[in-house]
Amino acid sequence: MPGESIRLRAGGAVARRQLVSRLSRYLFLAAALFGVSILGFLGYETIVSGASRLSLDFLTNYPSRFAEKAGLRPALFGTFWLMMITIFSSIPIAIGTAIWIEEFAPRNRVITIVKINLANLAGVPSIIYGILGLTIFVRFAGMDRSLLAGGFTLALMIIP
Repeated sequence: MPGESIRLRAGGAVARRQLVSRLSRYLFLAAALFGVSILGFLGYETIVSGASRLSLDFLTNYPSRFAEKAGLRPALFGTFWLMMITIFSSIPIAIGTAIWIEEFAPRNRVITIVKINLANLAGVPSIIYGILGLTIFVRFAGMDRSLLAGGFTLALMIIP
């Protein structure tokens, strides 16, 4: 009859697929919540058991053979300076390159290839950047094993 809506009933196979889809969605949600809850529990336990050991002396002392005198000062300062070298050497290069490529670079095949290669560099494993930094900064530039070589290597890694 014209003008009358036609309702299609879902067959047995379609209804079964919808049920399996709903059940699998709940199963995956439960698995994700289980994993996150275990991670949260481990984090909570670590914080509760470690909070009593965290003190100003632990953060400001140098490493020692004696547990009660041991500290993290060199590790914290080294991490801070490594991040500063990385930030101040990578941000100007990355932002300058991005602005130049998007605003001023001519639209040609070479720039297209450069854009594709920059996008692909984001997928390079960090060990490859480490070997590249070892080769360029430590061997060729003669920086030895220093914070400067590590900072420049990290800068290469975060630029893409």
